[in-house]
Amino acid sequence: MDPSYYFTKNPDLAALHVAAFFFVLGLAVGWVLWSGNRRQVRNLDRENDAIAKQLEADCFRQSQLERESSLLG
Repeated sequence: MDPSYYFTKNPDLAALHVAAFFFVLGLAVGWVLWSGNRRQVRNLDRENDAIAKQLEADCFRQSQLERESSLLG
């Protein structure tokens, strides 16, 4: 049976098929965007953690140097 003939006899079913197609397409696009965003957030979290550790180490070194200089001076 020819689909165009079938859908002209059942316009509600044709509209349902079109709506279902766009719904599934929207789900697929949303999933791709959501998963890509999660990956970016994880990468930013890793970068922020590395920066925080480096800053903590630098502050610790600075406080040690200040203590040593106060003891010497």
